[in-house]
Amino acid sequence: RHQQFSMQIKLPVITLAAVTGLPVLPLSAMIGRLCAMISIVIPVKHLADIGFEIVSTGGTAEVLRRNGIPSTVVRKVREGAAEGESNIVDLITDGEIAMILNTPSGGEARSDGYELRAAATSIGIPCITTVAEFNAAVQAIEAMRTYEWSVTSLQEHAAALAGLGLQLLVEL
Repeated sequence: RHQQFSMQIKLPVITLAAVTGLPVLPLSAMIGRLCAMISIVIPVKHLADIGFEIVSTGGTAEVLRRNGIPSTVVRKVREGAAEGESNIVDLITDGEIAMILNTPSGGEARSDGYELRAAATSIGIPCITTVAEFNAAVQAIEAMRTYEWSVTSLQEHAAALAGLGLQLLVEL
């Protein structure tokens, strides 16, 4: 019974990773929004533990620091770029960010969020907008790094199950 439960969890997570192009190699991940911060501390810690460099804006970086998670502070879009520094959109378009968690709230944050999502979309990196999606993405990244997997057809799954004396039920 426990094995069946874990398979129901792992398959959608791995599918999410394959479909969205989530990063497997430790690059950078950017996060934000104060009210979502408490919910993201544990998954961000998982990413940091497997080698991702975390990049965040000031308030988020402070919350992460208080929870023992190192983070590189970067300027928000509306703050512009100081001389010799980049803002977050610059880092995205330069290919230095591998995945974005952006949960904007309020007018200025929504404007920044639009620019973040546009930059991410233009170069094809995942931009996650909910904490639930972020948790699933972190699980998918961990699964992709931990397990070998491949894409198999429904017919191949049915044949493998038939070899075990089981049947595959598909309802549409």
